[in-house]
Amino acid sequence: MKRERARAVLLHRLRARRPDLEQAALARIKAISDPADVGDLDYLDGLRAALASALDYGFAAIEHGEHRAPPPPAPLLAQARLAARNGVGLDTVLRRYVAGYTLVNDVSARSAAWAWHRNASMASPASLPSRATSFLRASRGPRRVA
Repeated sequence: MKRERARAVLLHRLRARRPDLEQAALARIKAISDPADVGDLDYLDGLRAALASALDYGFAAIEHGEHRAPPPPAPLLAQARLAARNGVGLDTVLRRYVAGYTLVNDVSARSAAWAWHRNASMASPASLPSRATSFLRASRGPRRVA
């Protein structure tokens, strides 16, 4: 029960900060390589949709646990393909994914520590689900069904 409560508190705090997370992630994306340099409006629109999907995916992984996380969202995978078609290098795409992952992970750790210090009866931050598993699952791409 403590773990579920910790997840619920963490999710509440992260969802409340969603606009800040989106803005911070966009700033990191632009710092790595300005998406406007691509010049494809579909690519720019897709980047925002992929970011929203990535946050939803991360929140779902926290809520349900890494073993019951949904498959990587289609907009995230479609954006990676669109990046390749527009000449955006794989290194740039991966650095952006890692930057977003690091941002959410850092904010999650700080939020979990804050909640734990306020309510010692909750699960400790160390017992929260690992977002690394979800990140690695997303980086592998979709599962192929024969």
